Amino acid sequence: FTDLFRITPIATNGQNVKVTVVAIALCGHAGYMPMIIWWLTNLVMCGWTYSRWLRNRHRKIEKLSSRAIPRAVVSGIFYALPWAALAGFYLGSLPRHEELIMCIALIGMVASGSVQLARIYPAAIAYLVTIFIPVILKSIAIGEGHYYLLAALAVSYIAYLLTIVANSANASIERSTALNDLEKKVELLD
Repeated sequence: FTDLFRITPIATNGQNVKVTVVAIALCGHAGYMPMIIWWLTNLVMCGWTYSRWLRNRHRKIEKLSSRAIPRAVVSGIFYALPWAALAGFYLGSLPRHEELIMCIALIGMVASGSVQLARIYPAAIAYLVTIFIPVILKSIAIGEGHYYLLAALAVSYIAYLLTIVANSANASIERSTALNDLEKKVELLD
């Protein structure tokens, strides 16, 4: 959690840039009002996250509550929902160049978000699946050749990212265990 907390300013600023670029790219065909609402929703979410970070940035995390993991899962889903909605509403209905920008943004969000959440494996899975399931289902529902390929790519990305996230989570657990063991040995020497 400490690593995730530390990168919050970078993550929220990056998110703000991504949503702004996507909203600008899509507003002509997706509609100005839906894109403004989508953009503002994301900015409010990032602002709330950043304000929590500012309020707690000097606090040291000593122990996690039993609610920390479930809250992280809910947060992962919550932050993925606007991106999932984007795919669900607009995949297959935009001009190619705008759809390409949207798909690149979706892939970037899935990859960066899952890696950021990797140490909280259930949250990373929830985030990843929440964004990519609408991409897969909508691509299959459209029923055209390149959309079937997009669905296949999304499935392969899920498998790949789940492997990366699982390996990262295991490495984090091993690192924490080794640090705890080292602390115990140092205490015994004192």
